Amino acid sequence: MTDQYLPTNINNPKFVRLVDADFQIEFDDQLIEVDSTDGPVTVTLPEATQIPAWQVCIKAPTATTNPVTIVGLGGQTIDGAASVILSVDDESAILASNGSDWLACGGGGPGSIGPTGPVGPTGPAGGGPTGAPGPTGAPGAGSTGATGATGAPGATGATGDPGPTGATGASAGDIRLARIIVGNALAGDTAADCDFLDTGNGAGVAAALAATAGTTADVGIKTGVYDFSLPGAPVLPLAVPAAVRLHGSGRTALAGGPVTGTTFLMTPIERALFTVGTVGRVSDFTVILPAAATPAVSGISVIDLVSGSPRAEHIQIDFEGGENNPDETLLQAFRLGPGASAFDCGTRADGGYSRLGGLLAAFQMESSTRILDCDGDNLDIGYRAVGSNYELVDCRAVNNRGNSFQLGGSDGIADACRANRDLTGTGFFVTGFRTNITGCEANGTGAGTHGIRCLPGSDGSVIANNTLINNTIVGLSVEGGSDEVIVGPNHFSGNARNEDFSASGPVLRRVIPAFSTSIIGPFVRAAETGETTLYDASAGIITIDAPLTPGVSNEGDFFEVKEITGAVHPFAVTISGNGATIEAPTGGGIAATQLLTGIPDIGVRWVLRGGVWRVIPT
Repeated sequence: MTDQYLPTNINNPKFVRLVDADFQIEFDDQLIEVDSTDGPVTVTLPEATQIPAWQVCIKAPTATTNPVTIVGLGGQTIDGAASVILSVDDESAILASNGSDWLACGGGGPGSIGPTGPVGPTGPAGGGPTGAPGPTGAPGAGSTGATGATGAPGATGATGDPGPTGATGASAGDIRLARIIVGNALAGDTAADCDFLDTGNGAGVAAALAATAGTTADVGIKTGVYDFSLPGAPVLPLAVPAAVRLHGSGRTALAGGPVTGTTFLMTPIERALFTVGTVGRVSDFTVILPAAATPAVSGISVIDLVSGSPRAEHIQIDFEGGENNPDETLLQAFRLGPGASAFDCGTRADGGYSRLGGLLAAFQMESSTRILDCDGDNLDIGYRAVGSNYELVDCRAVNNRGNSFQLGGSDGIADACRANRDLTGTGFFVTGFRTNITGCEANGTGAGTHGIRCLPGSDGSVIANNTLINNTIVGLSVEGGSDEVIVGPNHFSGNARNEDFSASGPVLRRVIPAFSTSIIGPFVRAAETGETTLYDASAGIITIDAPLTPGVSNEGDFFEVKEITGAVHPFAVTISGNGATIEAPTGGGIAATQLLTGIPDIGVRWVLRGGVWRVIPT
C-alpha cells in the first residue's frame, strides 16, 4: 500500500493523502486521492459523532478500472445508505458529518465536453481558364489533332473562421476547503507568501482566527517568533473556533536554541494563549513563558482544551527562570476539558520550575480525557486527574517537585507510564476511586520518595505489574481508609521498603501467574487468567470466552492472544467478553464479541478495567 502525506508550504504533514489500498481516514485528512489501478479500494470514514461539521473530499482518478467504495465506521450511513461507490474516472465525493452519520455535500465526475462550433463557409471555386481545343485534322489520311492541355486549377478558397468552442459542462458539488496561511514579517515573509502577514506580535494570528469563525478552516502559522510583548499585540487568550485547526511548522528542538519552527513568546504577566473549541485542534509549535512578574498572571492555562473532543498535538511549553516564584499563579500548562485529548505534548524547564504551594501542573485532566505519549517534566505536578474515565498511556514525568502523577477522580487508567524523580515526592499519588495502575514504573532517587501511594478514597483500585525501584521511603503503600485495593504482582528493587499496608479495609493480594499455551481449531473454550495463547484457525473457527464473569474481585485480570495462524475466511477467531464488553484490537470499538480474521501475530493483551476488557498492545 502507498500511504503518502503531501506536505504543504508550511511543513504540515497531514493534509493531503495518496493511497492505493484500503484505509481508515483520520480526523486531520482533508483531501484523499485514491489510485485503484491495482484493484478495488475501500475507504472508511472516521467516527462521525466525534467531529460534527467536519468534511473530507475523496477523489478517484482511476475508478473506471476498479471502483472505490466509501463506508461509514460501525454502521454509520451516508445519506441513509451503507456506502457510496465511485466508478467513473475522476469521480469524487465530498462528505460531511452531521454529528451522528454522514451527508453527501457534493462531488461527481468531470464536466461534459461542450458542443462543437459550426463549420466555416466553403471557399469560392478555382478560376483558372479551360484550355482551347486542338485544330481539326486535314481530311483524308491526316491524323486527329492532339487534345488541348487542361487549364491549371484555381486557388483554393480560404477556410471559414471556426465557430466558438462550446462551454465546458459544470462539475457537480464544486467546493473550496478554506486554508489560511499566516506569515511572519520578522522571518522574511511578505504579503505574497501568505493570507495574513504578522509583524511578529501575534496580531496576524488573531486576525486569521477571527476570519475562521463558523468554518472548518485550516490555519497554518509559518516559522518564526510571535512575541506578544511587542506593541500592537492582541489581547490574550486567543480563541480557536469550533472545528478549526491551527498548526505551526513544528517545534523548536532545543530550549534556548535557534528557532526552527513556530514559537509563541508570552509576557511576564500573560499566561493564557489559546482556548480551543469543540473538535478544534492545535498542533506543531513551541510556547515560551518568561519568569512571572507582579501583578499576578492572568489566566490559569496556557492551552485550554475546553470541551467537545478538542485535541492538542506536538506542542512544547517551556518555562524560564521561575523556580519558587511567588508571583506565578498559573495552574496548568495544558487543561483537558471533558472529552479532550493530547498526543506528543510536553513541558520542560532548565533546572526545575515550581510555584510555592505546589500549584503548577503540566497537565490537568477532567472527565473522559486521554493523554498519549506526553512528557510532564520539571514542574510541581506532572499530571493532575480530577475527573472520571480518564486514560494515561505511555506518559512520562521527570523531576517534578511534587507528585509525578496525582490521580484523583474515579475510574482512571495509567498504563505503561514512567515517573523518574531525583527530588522529593510520589511517583503515583492515588486518591481516586477505582484507579488502575498497570505496567508503570516509579523510580525515586531523591529524599522522601514513594513509588505508588494509595490514600483514603482509592477504594477498588488495581495496582499490578508495575516496577518500583530506588524509592527512599517505600515502593508501594496502601494507607488507612483505602478499602478493597487489589494488589497484583509488582517488581521491587532498591527501595528502603518494598510494601507498607496500613489500610483500614482489606487489601486483596492477587498474584496472576503468566503462562503460554497453543490451541488448534475448531474449538470453543474459556481463556484462563494470565495465559498467552497461539491459535491455529486453519481447521475451523475458534471461539474464546474471556476469563470468568467480570466483577470487582477480578479487576486487573488479563489474557493475551499472541498469534493467529490459518485465520482466513471462513475460519477465524471470535473473542467474547463473557458477560462484559470487549475492545477490538484494531480500533473498531467496543462490543459483546470481536471477530478476528487474517491478523497474524497480533500480540494483543486484554485487561479487565471497570467491567470492560481493554486492549493493551504488547
